Amino acid sequence: MCLLVLIFYGVPTKICSTGQGI
Repeated sequence: MCLLVLIFYGVPTKICSTGQGI
């Protein structure tokens, strides 16, 4: 399961339960 978060750049980044970004 992945979560979409907004980093301070305002770019949508997918954070997976594996701890990986993008």
